[in-house]
Amino acid sequence: MRATVMYGAGDVRIEMVPDATVVNPTDAVVRVTRACICGSDLWPYRGLRPIGETGLPMGHEAIGVVEAIGAEVRRLRVGDLVVMPVGEDDGLMPSLLTLSDVMGTGHHAAVSARVGPGRTVAVVGDGAVGLCGVIAAKRLGGERIIILGRRPDRIALAREFGATDVVSERGDAAVERARAHRRLRSARRARMRRHRPGHAHRDRHRPRGRRRGPRRRPPLQDDTRLTAGVL
Repeated sequence: MRATVMYGAGDVRIEMVPDATVVNPTDAVVRVTRACICGSDLWPYRGLRPIGETGLPMGHEAIGVVEAIGAEVRRLRVGDLVVMPVGEDDGLMPSLLTLSDVMGTGHHAAVSARVGPGRTVAVVGDGAVGLCGVIAAKRLGGERIIILGRRPDRIALAREFGATDVVSERGDAAVERARAHRRLRSARRARMRRHRPGHAHRDRHRPRGRRRGPRRRPPLQDDTRLTAGVL
């Protein structure tokens, strides 16, 4: 079968290698139909990470069809599409490829940042991971989703995916602009006197006579979630 193998900085070759086979009873052989470049491939490609003399096979982020399974495999069957249990479809393959790479990264970032209903979310970068971070933040219930980016076509996609605000500045100016968005949102919530049970800073919304404890301004990270970082 053909394989993509990297031998050094900028040295990528398509070679014939032995066919994959079931070795252990828990193995599955997958015929790759679409594969993508992972960010980890860029380090050796740029000469920043050593590669052995036998080369480094590429394409570990991929989707394909199960061709064979071991005796102890229970959740897969021959013919299954590894990503979603549907039949092979050439048009479907590219649309699902993001699930093996950037969508999973964006979703993981949003979950790690504890994005949830009512949160303000700052997504740094309008690349593929950043855009998928916007999708994930919207799906998880983020109320205000701030995209930090400068490319008009990508910003348009971000708004389509659920971004509510755009910050085009860089560096400290971008941080201050994001803080300004957060302060505006907090002020609007205070005027509405809205109380959400279980909110980390619910005491801010109590009437003055019922306020409990010292008056403290919460730090930015308590209300603004960083979900992705691709510039």
